[in-house]
Amino acid sequence: MNDKVFQRTFNFYEEIKGFSESIPRNESELECCFVPHGSSDRRNDELKQKSEAEKSAKRNAKSEMQDIYNACSDVSGGAVYLGDGIWITSDGGSHEWGR
Repeated sequence: MNDKVFQRTFNFYEEIKGFSESIPRNESELECCFVPHGSSDRRNDELKQKSEAEKSAKRNAKSEMQDIYNACSDVSGGAVYLGDGIWITSDGGSHEWGR
């Protein structure tokens, strides 16, 4: 068996031991014990791709709404009334503010 496959670069036990030994000595340099290791994102590749696709679709929709705003606005930067109580803002956001 290849030992390098099971080799780890971070030894949790050694970190805990070092941290627990630093506290009684009242060491002030404990920042090294709070360095994150690994990734907090536990999603698999499929979920990451799906999330990125959804974000991309939202960006495209926002861009399209900004194009509509630019076509309808008087360049003052204020909200534009589209109809049926729907207003669109310069950032592409749509709001139901009434007439």
